[in-house]
Amino acid sequence: MSGSDNAASRWVRDFVGPEHDEVPEAGRRPLVAYAVCSTPRSGSGLLCRGLAATRVLATPLEYLNPSVRALFTERWHCGPGLEAYLDALHARRTAADGVFGLKAHWAQLEHAANEAGATPAELLERVAPRARLVRSTRGDRVAQAVSLWRAERSGVWSLAEGAAFEEHAEYDFDAITSCLAELERAEHAWDELLAGPLVVEYEQLACDYAGTIERVASHLGARHVTVRPPTTRRLADARSAELAERFSAERA
Repeated sequence: MSGSDNAASRWVRDFVGPEHDEVPEAGRRPLVAYAVCSTPRSGSGLLCRGLAATRVLATPLEYLNPSVRALFTERWHCGPGLEAYLDALHARRTAADGVFGLKAHWAQLEHAANEAGATPAELLERVAPRARLVRSTRGDRVAQAVSLWRAERSGVWSLAEGAAFEEHAEYDFDAITSCLAELERAEHAWDELLAGPLVVEYEQLACDYAGTIERVASHLGARHVTVRPPTTRRLADARSAELAERFSAERA
């Protein structure tokens, strides 16, 4: 089994598997596009899994994530170039009704834009034309930074409901500070780029999952959707709270 196959087996629940590909159609372009503009550990994965599970909003994934791009490039035999990849992406991941969804962290969009010799705004328009915009963010930025630090150290970004999670990395003030700075830079960049997106905070999504999915779906033009229960569990735990409290105290 190749590395990409291993990745696919881990990500099937996130709609990465080949069963979610459309029959390719040359020149296919999205008729209705949307973009979930996010930062890591903002609840964007939970949000996008919920949108995809409605089965009427395509499959909004991190298509500009280098690992995801490598998996699809291998599967679709489209070559390493960005333009060829985007053409294949639209052909394979625009739903039969013309809907296309994208999830992008700022760093992913910025990197792809540099590769294309374009601005982030130009690249976003190329990937998701005339997109309706959703901003995934998190009110508690320190908790988000701790979550990012733990995910980077453990390699665990999501787990199925009921799965165990253990992470015992030694507390590192400087590393968490670096994560916080990365998040704040990305949030500022999205603020500068986006005009009037629908804002979804992680805290709201966690408290009212079904209602939030319905609200976002309505914003995207899909009403009376079926919201299915989350397939992944929350990773925040008592250790998360302890780390955030310690970091905040030391930072003060």
